[in-house]
Amino acid sequence: GTPPYKGVVSTGMVVDADGRAMHKSDGNYLGAVEGMEKYGADVLRLWAASVEYTADMRLGAKMLENVANVYRNLRNRLRFFLSAVGDLPLEAVIPRAGLEPVDRLALTALDRLTKEVVEHYRAFRLHDAYLALLAFDNDDLSRFYIAALKDRLYSSAPGASRRRSAQSALLEMLRTIAVLLAPVLSFTAEEAWQSLPAGLRAENASVFDIAFPQIGDVDATALADWQVLKDLRAQVAATGAVDFALDARIAVPAASIARLTAMGDNVREALIVSSLLDIAPS
Repeated sequence: GTPPYKGVVSTGMVVDADGRAMHKSDGNYLGAVEGMEKYGADVLRLWAASVEYTADMRLGAKMLENVANVYRNLRNRLRFFLSAVGDLPLEAVIPRAGLEPVDRLALTALDRLTKEVVEHYRAFRLHDAYLALLAFDNDDLSRFYIAALKDRLYSSAPGASRRRSAQSALLEMLRTIAVLLAPVLSFTAEEAWQSLPAGLRAENASVFDIAFPQIGDVDATALADWQVLKDLRAQVAATGAVDFALDARIAVPAASIARLTAMGDNVREALIVSSLLDIAPS
């Protein structure tokens, strides 16, 4: 008298790149085994997450090649995290409260991502989870945070507190993003987890031993400051100051001045400039 399931998800059919039904006799058929042999299982899994499955899903070689490029970017991000924390002893990991201000802001942005992605997964919105992960990797990490960390990671003394702060933040990012990717990039996430030094894996033998993080309300003020820093970086880049060593004059929202001033040298570091003379209101 009751349904033998908790929920129902309906999907469309997989069709070829032109929207036609796949048939071996038509030469437009791409089998799962063939796709895995050429691209790997995780690329096929990532394709499945990238499409809107409630309608018919188009599949073709060009689409898989595009998804393979996305996959390589995500895999390379995990490789970067692993290389950055390779010499981080467990006893040197800094709790979030003791991190550099910009590292704490980055982890607040990670909290927002985590909350979004977990909510998408719970509602079977794989496409939305996929887009959120890509946006974070591209806009928050690649274009902003990772570039800002390179001086600290590569030029500081190995055990310098500011370098350990960056490593500690990246370790939390690695753990969290690996867990968020695991439902889709199952093999890659597990491979990354097994590549992490045993001491940093703690009692979790597998990435699948880790539950989704439970995120409550995310600090809206911290997120606003994070966005301000990203916007200021864009202003600096637009002046050409980074490439041509010119003086740049940028304007900061008045509401953010006190908080950014309290961040000290983190602001200069986040903007990737050699010096910052003043923080002026817009």
